[in-house]
Amino acid sequence: MQNLVIDAERLWGELMETAAIGGTPKGGICRLTLTDLDRQVRDWFRARAEALGCTVTVDDMGVMFARRPGQRDDLPPIAMGSHLDTQPTGGKFDGVLGVLGALEALRTLVQAGYETFAPIEVVNWTNEEGSRFAPAMVASGVFAGAFTRDWADANKDPEGVAFGAALDRIGYRGAQRCGEEGGQDEGPGQAPRGSPQGGTDAQGALVPDGESGHPAPNAPDDCVRPGIEILLLRRQKGDREGMKRRTRCAVKRS
Repeated sequence: MQNLVIDAERLWGELMETAAIGGTPKGGICRLTLTDLDRQVRDWFRARAEALGCTVTVDDMGVMFARRPGQRDDLPPIAMGSHLDTQPTGGKFDGVLGVLGALEALRTLVQAGYETFAPIEVVNWTNEEGSRFAPAMVASGVFAGAFTRDWADANKDPEGVAFGAALDRIGYRGAQRCGEEGGQDEGPGQAPRGSPQGGTDAQGALVPDGESGHPAPNAPDDCVRPGIEILLLRRQKGDREGMKRRTRCAVKRS
């Protein structure tokens, strides 16, 4: 068999289609986790995956798994994916490219009639960004055992809404327990080197200044490195609770 090639135009079209769900005037996306917009893009993803013959399951952290069987369905699946939630001023490809790219790869296999040896799953993780419920990667953290379900459920956003309540409200809490399941990061702009580091609030939480988004090659070292060093130090000391501690970001919009 020749190497399979995805349909790049089709992938681009779906990227632009999903970008309209929470699209902003400047061309980005504001699609915070567990909001009505998040529910809309989840519904979109479920419909596309089911149209390919996938079985879509959801765990109790809202993580979505679109599964296509393989020749040996008893084997652990080959997982691909990322997340569909965004930063408040996120770009069109942050997270969603990982999910839709995986979906397009799966669609290419289906259309070619190619059956993989192991099952394939396309995954949409909940709250990877952490923009609404800090810290980032809450659901994948529960999946990996870094956080407990009870802690994640009780975690509140700045408006006082609990993660669990928001998950229930959009109707995406599944019965399967998270962790028992058998991207490209970019932003509209990155702060230049030498940007202010920010300070701390009354509770001692770090309050950096700047544009929301992901660290990139031109991210300010003096802002990024201290946070990395703090996390590494806490990890070395076994400070599990410190690793979970909330970071509040004061974003200055340009």
